[in-house]
Amino acid sequence: MNLQARLDAAIDAARRGDHERALEEHRWFHEHALDHDPAYCGVRLSFALGAWVELAEAYPPAREALIQIRDSKTRRLLRGEGDRQSFEDVEAINSHLGDQRATYDLFRKLRDVQPGIANACVDLAWETAASFDDFALARACIG
Repeated sequence: MNLQARLDAAIDAARRGDHERALEEHRWFHEHALDHDPAYCGVRLSFALGAWVELAEAYPPAREALIQIRDSKTRRLLRGEGDRQSFEDVEAINSHLGDQRATYDLFRKLRDVQPGIANACVDLAWETAASFDDFALARACIG
């Protein structure tokens, strides 16, 4: 499986205006890349999400699909079914969508309802807490 080819196919489809195909490829890449090569974690949460958000500017269903993935992972985390990787996914999606408030709100809820998951993610959450002037939470995250 050539993951870079799948990502390139998504970007090329978007450039050609084949938005449905681009969305299909982005969704596949996000959902399956790590199954084929865990080393794609960084690409998946940075470059690939950036390209997906670019697609969403031209094709609103792409934004809706990304939000659905984020919301699904958020619900799973709050039910205790997620893990650090799920939180990283949500945090990266929120960052690309410009919705860091959603990450902050999620982490605060996780501390109450799923403290084990929250504890596994503190190093990812302290900066977000500080950006919302919640310095008590930020201090708790960094020890």
